Amino acid sequence: MNITFDVPQFFREMAPVESAEEARAVVAERLAGKLGDISGEVFEELASAYALASSLREESGIVYAANCFGTVNGEVSAGTLTVATNPLVYTDPGLAVGGIARIAAQRGGEDVAAEVLDLPCGPVAVTVRQAVAMSIPAEFAESGEDTPVETAQLQAHLAVPGGHELITVTFTTPSIRHWPQYCEIMVEFLHSIRLAPTEDDTERQPTGAVPSAVSPTAPDPSRGTGGPTPFG
Repeated sequence: MNITFDVPQFFREMAPVESAEEARAVVAERLAGKLGDISGEVFEELASAYALASSLREESGIVYAANCFGTVNGEVSAGTLTVATNPLVYTDPGLAVGGIARIAAQRGGEDVAAEVLDLPCGPVAVTVRQAVAMSIPAEFAESGEDTPVETAQLQAHLAVPGGHELITVTFTTPSIRHWPQYCEIMVEFLHSIRLAPTEDDTERQPTGAVPSAVSPTAPDPSRGTGGPTPFG
């Protein structure tokens, strides 16, 4: 299956880093001439957020990762987007994602909002978690120790029709106060996902699915954002 989606404007594919110093260098290059003067504390927060995203990039199944830096009401803001594919055995995509939403809601309790949305690419289980505790690995943290950071997270799970594969989109941001603006961006992103069969799909077996090919594209200018975003 070929997965095509419109990369949100102002997002750039991530360059992996292996240390806090490399994270700072990437962030400094990304910010050059864009956000004006920022305090050392804010810069370190952004570098830490990038380092955390880089560590997530190494997780099994992630086939695409991008992040963004911008401002909301004069405040610096950042977020990370990943797309992952993993094998999953199911007979009906709708039942599969419905089960995912129910389990997420049961396990998360009041801290998780979960529902199934009918999108152009098919039924998608969407879960939202506010105040998710994540940890910046010691090698990326200025302190040299694992460092907790509070984030907000949206995940969308799509069971590929006719296949045996689960596509998981994850958006994470430490800028929790800017969550409403990011939600608008992610709604547009999820609506942009398109699936097209490949020649390999006819040869797949339930226990040996081949990972999908990912084809990120520039945003379609004909699609509106549905409201203001952190970047224009």
